[in-house]
Amino acid sequence: MSGAATAYEEDRLADAEVALREAIAEAERADLEGLGVAAGLNALAVLVGDRGRVAEAMGLGGRALAIREKKLGPGHPDVAITLNNLAGYLALEGRQGEAEALYQRALAIQERALGPGDASTVATVRNLAALYVGQARYLAAAPLLARVVRAREQSLGPAHPGLAAELNNLAEIYPWSAAPRRPSRSISGRSPSRTRRSDPSIPSSRSS
Repeated sequence: MSGAATAYEEDRLADAEVALREAIAEAERADLEGLGVAAGLNALAVLVGDRGRVAEAMGLGGRALAIREKKLGPGHPDVAITLNNLAGYLALEGRQGEAEALYQRALAIQERALGPGDASTVATVRNLAALYVGQARYLAAAPLLARVVRAREQSLGPAHPGLAAELNNLAEIYPWSAAPRRPSRSISGRSPSRTRRSDPSIPSSRSS
């Protein structure tokens, strides 16, 4: 899938989609329910989701999830990757309750398998916090954003410029954390982070 990755990074999304579909078809000929198929489906789901085709992305992600659960087991980190992505699509569709459940399931997997400070775990924590902020559930979001700040501070150091955005996210909601009906604000304009660990052919996410 290197051709798809190159096209994606060069913002040639139509070419990347064609290349991914060809790679998936080839992988299916070798093994219809193989992990290579799941990786391709996951990558294609992210691509079409980025292009605004959310319903299609959810279908592709659901297929990837079924394969990964069958082949790897329900507690594997790659399962959490797909759960995290699906949760983001559900949130975009306004299905916040379902999105929350998938984020929580992904987070539980990552905490057990990768640890609470892993970058993928922290990204899921941030996504769940963003979901709560979007629902004006500031009391639920505040401890999650504080956790993100602590994890980023440990990994980057207290003076790193990358910590500023996380601190700003926390500062924005702290005054309203006791007022859950106040209109929601976005977290630094972020979209849900889509993690792709263990899919080496897939370019890194454009959102941080």
